[in-house]
This record gives sequence, C-alpha cells and structure tokens, in this order.
Amino acid sequence: MELKWSGDYLEVISPEGYEYECVHEPDMVLALPKVEDKYIIRKEVAPAYSVKGEDRKYWTMISGTVENGESPLETLRREMGEETPVKPNRVKLLSKKENFPVLKLTTSRASFYHFEVLDFDRTKAEGDGSKVERQSEYHFVSKDELKQVANSKACDFTIMYCSEIL
Repeated sequence: MELKWSGDYLEVISPEGYEYECVHEPDMVLALPKVEDKYIIRKEVAPAYSVKGEDRKYWTMISGTVENGESPLETLRREMGEETPVKPNRVKLLSKKENFPVLKLTTSRASFYHFEVLDFDRTKAEGDGSKVERQSEYHFVSKDELKQVANSKACDFTIMYCSEIL
C-alpha cells in the first residue's frame, strides 16, 4: 500500500491491486435519535468551501469516528454525550445498517442507528473540546421540520436520506 497523502483526519492510499487511489479514515457511527416525538440533529461548522452564506453551518445527524477499539454502540453512546443533552438509559431500535462502505474505493465503514430514546437523563452537551464542536449546536426538530431541513441547501445527504425513509 502506497500512501499518497495524509492529513489530520484523512489519508489517501493506493493499495496493491487497486487502479485508483483509496481513502482511508476511521470507521464512523451515524445516529438519528428520536426523543419525545422530536429528532435530535446537529448544525455544524462546515469547511468554507462547502457551504455558502454567512452562517457557514450545515445540518447533519449525530456522528463520530470509532476510537480506541470501541464498538459502534460504544461510539454512539460517547457521541450522544458529547453532542446532545440526552444520556439514553433505555432505547428502542427502529432501524440499523451496520458496517457499510462510506464511499467507493474506501476502507472506511459506517454504522447507522435510528432509535427512540425511551428513558434518559438530561445532561449538558459536553463536546469533545474542539473549536468546531464549540461552534456547533444540537436541535430538537419534529418530523415535518426534519423534512424542511432536508430540503435546505446546507444539509448533508444523511439528513436527506433519513427524511425520505421516515
């Protein structure tokens, strides 16, 4: 495997047997939690090249990379604590898709969980200490509001997809 480029969060590789460069980054977890008939989604700071306008934020779902040998569910639990004020005690899984490729020609895998939080403790969204996390925010939205967000220009494909399957 030949390393073509490496950054803080992403590496581009050319592994043996592949004609094209591949992306290598940590596996990730995506979540769409439903709490008291509202969905929790995020409005996150975006790179300057990806969102036009003054706000410079885009809509996405709760997400994060798998760290230090965590299982996807352990990552989900940690990310919920960092990104939302909800610490789930009991959940009902509504749908899931595990270990799917994020992009063509990538080694990265993702797991998606759509669940209803049946019992929870309210906490403070602690963040992960990063500047991006401090500038981002969580929102509780209804199903109709989620569909409106999905039609906005500053929305990633995960929200668009989820709004279609709800």
